[in-house]
Amino acid sequence: MRKEYEFRGERFYLMPQFYGNGWLALTLQSVEDEAEYIVLSVNLESMDALDLPDRTFIDVNHYPDAMEFLETNNLATYSGYKRRSGFVEYPMAVLNLPLLYQHAPQIFQEANIECF
Repeated sequence: MRKEYEFRGERFYLMPQFYGNGWLALTLQSVEDEAEYIVLSVNLESMDALDLPDRTFIDVNHYPDAMEFLETNNLATYSGYKRRSGFVEYPMAVLNLPLLYQHAPQIFQEANIECF
């Protein structure tokens, strides 16, 4: 059974994904309509990820309460670092990779991770 989370009064499944450059994307998929989803992260990295990244920037522009949601549910913690893009400073989150893996092991197994 998949774990459900409440965000903004609605129920969601956490579905980690990977951006094209290998950085983690945090998506929430609606329990009621799996075609509906929101992306809590924002891809600010211009370079490809090396190995499995344990950090991502959180989209506080569209979801100001996203960081609090992630911390409350032990999915991530604030790193203390922010990056500006336009008029917004996006906080970098340190991800709880073991917990994220439990939500979607198949996504992590399909990740394009190369060892040096």
